[in-house]
Amino acid sequence: QLFFFEAVHTTGVAVGTIVGLGSSPVIAGLLSLLVFGERPGRRWLVATFLAINGCSLLILAGQSSYETISPAGLLLAIAAGGSYAVFALSVKQLVARQSSLAVMAVLGCLGALLLAPILVKGDFLWIFGVRGGSVVIYLGLFSYALPMFLFAYGLSVTPVPTAVTLTLAEPLTAGLLGVLVVGEYLTATAWGGLFLLLSGLFFLAIPRRKNGYY
Repeated sequence: QLFFFEAVHTTGVAVGTIVGLGSSPVIAGLLSLLVFGERPGRRWLVATFLAINGCSLLILAGQSSYETISPAGLLLAIAAGGSYAVFALSVKQLVARQSSLAVMAVLGCLGALLLAPILVKGDFLWIFGVRGGSVVIYLGLFSYALPMFLFAYGLSVTPVPTAVTLTLAEPLTAGLLGVLVVGEYLTATAWGGLFLLLSGLFFLAIPRRKNGYY
């Protein structure tokens, strides 16, 4: 997260997000080959290519002007994507020996302990209000606990490169919710990005043929 937000601050939202999201599946594929000896295959290559280009179009469609590209920002974004890939591989190894729920519970608690010193400086009295407490509970359960448990469970039955590429559904979901719930308007470029992204994810998710052609 630190790498990603600093990348966005340094090189802009569009470039930082595209490089961060786009580098994570590629790095995950390379690391999976080196660590586990798993070859991603042609299906993953095609699906990842479509998904990354779809993400790029979707993000760029929301930018009113070009942003200055910073080499340092690019490196930070790649570091963010690499960190996410390493996280996925680490969870993959852990869920092979422990339950998905136990793994994510321990990781979540360790993360909370690392962030605990912030409580000393910040003003968190709003947490004890009805509205603030409700938001914290909702974010904790539905924005972290449940998604991370499902992610860990998915890693237990799915190769790491495939799982990381499938998580590119996040900008797809955000774009569709923006149209259906918030009433946002998407340009033709954005719809093209959604189509490419959905095509890549669909291509990756369709069942393999028994003869192993895919």
